[in-house]
Amino acid sequence: MIPHSESRTQGDATAGESSGISFSVTVRGSLRRCVVTREALLYISREEDTGIDLMRLFRRYEFRIYRLARMLVTMGIKGTPLVMGPWTFRIDALTYKGRITPY
Repeated sequence: MIPHSESRTQGDATAGESSGISFSVTVRGSLRRCVVTREALLYISREEDTGIDLMRLFRRYEFRIYRLARMLVTMGIKGTPLVMGPWTFRIDALTYKGRITPY
């Protein structure tokens, strides 16, 4: 697994949150709860099927999601939980410095 990260994923969000996958990351010894929204998972996977298994998508793009979550926490982005929507992955695409991605 990725160093300095702790994975505890849940298949659904808690009350009041957008539908998605809840997980935690540890950055510099601090645990931070995060949620990647359903819309974000569909955005990064380019899936159009709304009935797709979100956990399967999360596992497929787990490295990218955790990398971005750690970067946002390191940058000091606020929010409890830290919500990662489609806009988050647009930022990721801009900062990826032209590397070719399989998505």
